[in-house]
Amino acid sequence: QVTPDFTARLSSYTAFRVPTINELYRPFRVRNDITEANPDLKNESLKGIEAGLSWQGPEQTKLDLSLFYNRLEDAISNVTLTTDAGFYAPLGVFVPSGGSLSQRQNIDVVNIYGIEIAANARISPELVFDIGYLYTHSRIGSGVSQTLLAGNQLAQVPVHEVSAGLV
Repeated sequence: QVTPDFTARLSSYTAFRVPTINELYRPFRVRNDITEANPDLKNESLKGIEAGLSWQGPEQTKLDLSLFYNRLEDAISNVTLTTDAGFYAPLGVFVPSGGSLSQRQNIDVVNIYGIEIAANARISPELVFDIGYLYTHSRIGSGVSQTLLAGNQLAQVPVHEVSAGLV
């Protein structure tokens, strides 16, 4: 508690995720796009730190600001191996014309940092308005073994997210 209206927080954390049975052993296909499983996948591991500041205003008004940094090692992703039609000898798979071949692989390092802002305000005795914004910068590390992925944004992670609601 920095002042009666302001609270500061700092946390660090670590986590891991074991590959699923599907990721390890179940290939799948959508039309001409093939994704192969990989029984050699390693566990994903995450280390992170977060710092934040909260302001509690009058009439149950609240504002939160958080900064975070995460380092994700051995992230599991679908990595495209080829878009060329024909037999792909390393996996023993035939890729049809117009298709692609991917395999679940570990990505050495993903660096993720960002900022989160959330606010809420009571607009009537029965209603509270909430709004939030999240900026996430997620990039695959430059020294990764999949050199074509280095520096790219992590797939399916939006840079900007906004949410709002009435409770």
